[in-house]
This record gives sequence, structure tokens and C-alpha cells, in this order.
Amino acid sequence: MPAAPRAVFAELRAALTPLAEGRDPDTLAEVGWSLLHGVVMLTRGGRLRPEGQEDREALIAQRLLRWP
Repeated sequence: MPAAPRAVFAELRAALTPLAEGRDPDTLAEVGWSLLHGVVMLTRGGRLRPEGQEDREALIAQRLLRWP
């Protein structure tokens, strides 16, 4: 992996590690990266409903990250 994406991944992993709650932080970061990448690419391509953006963000935060 090139240096820039590796650095961004490391930042994402560091941010998610406190939320891991017994889960593997590397796996959590990989799933988070994949999910966010997919949502961004589909949104940029006009494939997702704009009116659903807030609901998607809430689901990601609450279900994946367990963020209140």
C-alpha cells in the first residue's frame, strides 16, 4: 500500500481502537475503511439517494462504531 493511504488507514485505526470493545482493531478499521469507501464511491456516482445520507451516517456510527 502506498504511504499516503497507509497513513490515513493508521489514523482511522487509531480513531477506532478506543471503540473496538474487545474486537480486533485492525479488522474494525478494515471494515470501516471498506464501508466508508463504498459509501463515498456510490454517493459520488449518484447511486445512493441524497435524502438517505443522514440515515446512512447514523447507521454507520451506531451499528459499526457503536457511537451514541
